Amino acid sequence: MASPYKKDPVNPMMSDSELKNIIKTRLPEAGENPWFVNRVMNRLPDKPDKRVISWAERSCYIIASLILVGIWVTTLVHTYLFGLTTARILIAALVPALSLVCAVIVAAPSIRKIIHSL
Repeated sequence: MASPYKKDPVNPMMSDSELKNIIKTRLPEAGENPWFVNRVMNRLPDKPDKRVISWAERSCYIIASLILVGIWVTTLVHTYLFGLTTARILIAALVPALSLVCAVIVAAPSIRKIIHSL
């Protein structure tokens, strides 16, 4: 059985209007059926809901932020009072890294959404 579609290659760099014209001229017309649109629309998946942060997740973010701020303040105060030790240098390296990781984890979904919208 022969296919109703023409086998001409389509250029991937084609503009939308050129592609629209090709579809109109080369593809067969759908038969008239008033229920077609309703049946198709009823079978489409629902749009995903906007992600809602649960109270547990929100409280974990708040607690983690408070702990991180507490570590920052404690490290700065102890460094000022007792001087710079090996432990303080280690904490001074780890706390900014931990802060950066936490910021990236919290911001990653928003950054991904912005990149995909471009």
